[in-house]
Amino acid sequence: MKNFIRAMYDNNAVLGFVKVKTFYILIFILITATFISAPAILFNYNLTSTEMISTYPKLKSNVIEMYEQDLPCTIKDDNLVCTTKENQQLTDYKLILDGTEGSGNYISLTEEYLVIYSVEGKERSTLKLYYKDHPLDFSNENAETKAGVLLDKALEETKPIYYKNIFFSNIMTYSIYTMIMGLLLLMVNRERKGKVINLKQSIRIASVLTILPGIAAMIVGFLGISYYPTIFAATYAIRMFLVYGYLLKLEFHPKG
Repeated sequence: MKNFIRAMYDNNAVLGFVKVKTFYILIFILITATFISAPAILFNYNLTSTEMISTYPKLKSNVIEMYEQDLPCTIKDDNLVCTTKENQQLTDYKLILDGTEGSGNYISLTEEYLVIYSVEGKERSTLKLYYKDHPLDFSNENAETKAGVLLDKALEETKPIYYKNIFFSNIMTYSIYTMIMGLLLLMVNRERKGKVINLKQSIRIASVLTILPGIAAMIVGFLGISYYPTIFAATYAIRMFLVYGYLLKLEFHPKG
């Protein structure tokens, strides 16, 4: 643990990880993915439907409008049954009843779940609600109340899916990032007279170097700054440059 902490700032400590088991590469990537994911997960954990509606001001009014259509649909055995499959155009959203999903703003009633996809400028949102957990009443009575309940339930049900998606997406992203940086380190290393590290060692170095940038990005993200992934990339590039410079010094001024 002591060497692990030192590796965040000590170049010599970083080189101590070139002989660790390959399994640790995955551990480093998981730690980094956790740091990078934390700000987005925390923000969405505290997100309420009221805050979401403020981001997508047309959302609730169109869900209310959907209920006001008095759709000929019911939930039977956890599945949606409609006497018509004809799609409709609401004020700002397309209401899809044929079981497909569209583009732009739309509300799609598939056989097993409801999907609401919203677009507002650069913002995107997908809400999903399964009928088996939340059987819906599509009559036009109390449309506004039903719309509020639907959005609350859909947001809460979608959150765990979002958490998984962002975490596993970051694992994939930073796994690829680590591989690329490891290969780059290997390539520049081969241009020198003395070969110091091989492919596995360069990837191990690249993976352990992600930890400090991950912490920096997490702190910036918690401060509410949206470009924290850029902070990771910049910090990582600087850290990699410093380590490579240290390798050069080792070549021309070897110890012992």
